Amino acid sequence: MPQDNRINTQSEVDIKLNEIITTALLDTGARHTVISEKLAQKLKTPIDKTKTRTLRTAAIGGRMNTIGTIHHLKAIIEKEQYPIKINNVSVIKELDKQLIIERTEIINNGLIIDLKRNKIMT
Repeated sequence: MPQDNRINTQSEVDIKLNEIITTALLDTGARHTVISEKLAQKLKTPIDKTKTRTLRTAAIGGRMNTIGTIHHLKAIIEKEQYPIKINNVSVIKELDKQLIIERTEIINNGLIIDLKRNKIMT
């Protein structure tokens, strides 16, 4: 049987945002941090609807239109109780994952991910 040599670039973590616990996808291959409109509304965080744009994404092989931006989010990665700050989160009408955090935010927050074990190293 052929061996799969693809490199995993993603890790899922439980994350707390404004007392709401959800699963976030830490995606080292992503170029944008995005949140679903549904989760953004649950968080009751202001969405700047003047800051919309079109994002290119390899994941769906096309483009996504944003409906706004959340400028700052504070979160805690649950298992490790590791606080992080996320800036300029694009809000998407519909999204398979509730929150996708891109590589720059991963680096800026000092997160080291063991992708083999799907674990955050702090």
